[in-house]
Amino acid sequence: MNLLIFLAQCACGKNYESKQHDVRRFKNYLNFYKVDPIHVMFIPYSLINRREKKFYHSDLFEQDYLIFERKRIIEFYDIVNFNALESFKIVESCISYKESLT
Repeated sequence: MNLLIFLAQCACGKNYESKQHDVRRFKNYLNFYKVDPIHVMFIPYSLINRREKKFYHSDLFEQDYLIFERKRIIEFYDIVNFNALESFKIVESCISYKESLT
């Protein structure tokens, strides 16, 4: 069986290193039968500093951790295509939905 399981954490601040263990705690509650999950972190900024031409590195990164830069993912995505996605329409309808309390 070819199956990939991802457990992801979406960090909001620059101290995301402290949130790396948040995903690992699910191993205490979930039983992964044949394959251990791949741990993923979505960080809010780029690891590449283009002005100084440096790559941010840290010894605080966990081993076997996949890091995604949300900022670069968004920059890569074409806004015209994003607005056409079905998920965009669902989120927009949820945001604009109003329910009467009376």
